[in-house]
Amino acid sequence: MIPLSELLGVTVTELLMCRRQASQQPMDAKAVEDVVKTAIAYSKKDGKRVWRSCGWWPLWYVLSLLLGMAELLLSLRLEIPMESVQTAVLLGAVFGAWFCFFARKDLPRFYDENRIYGIMDGPFRMNVPGLRFSNRNWPHILTVGRIWSCTVMAALPAFCMGLWWMWPVVWPQMELSVMLGTTLGGLFAPLYVVGKRFE
Repeated sequence: MIPLSELLGVTVTELLMCRRQASQQPMDAKAVEDVVKTAIAYSKKDGKRVWRSCGWWPLWYVLSLLLGMAELLLSLRLEIPMESVQTAVLLGAVFGAWFCFFARKDLPRFYDENRIYGIMDGPFRMNVPGLRFSNRNWPHILTVGRIWSCTVMAALPAFCMGLWWMWPVVWPQMELSVMLGTTLGGLFAPLYVVGKRFE
C-alpha cells in the first residue's frame, strides 16, 4: 500500500479511508482503530459468487443461450440479415454469464458506507450515473440483469425474424433502432429504475 499511496500522492491512511484528510494532524486512537477495522473488514469480505445461490438462473441462462443459438442458426439458413442481433445475443451471453455465475453475491461493506456509483469486479465494470450501488439494491440489480440477458438471448432473434417476415423491406432500416432499444434501453433503464427504487 505504501508504493500505491506514494504513486497517488496520498497517505496510507487516506488511501484506506478513501478520502482526503482535512489536516495532517495526528489521529486519535479511535480514528486509527476505525481505519484499521475498515481495512481488515474489506480484505476479509466474503467474495462468494452467485452461481451457488441464485436458484434456477444458471439453468435458464444455459437454456436461453442454446435457444438463441438455434434461432440464429435458423436465421442464417433463411438468409435473414441479423448481424446486429448476433451482437446483441453475444452481449446477452457475456453479461448473463456474469449476472448468473460470476457476480458477487454481496457487495463489500464499503459500498454501504460510501456513495459509489459503479461496480468494479475483476474485468467487469458497470457505471450508472446517479445510481448508488449498495447491498440494498444489489440483489434487485442482479435480477434485472438476469432477466434481460436471458430474454435477449432467447426471444430477440425470434422477435427480429418475425419483424423481418412481416416487413422485409423495412427491416434493414429498423434493425439498428431495435437493437439499440433492446440492448441499451432494455437493460439500463430498468436497472436504473429498480436500483433507484431500492437505493
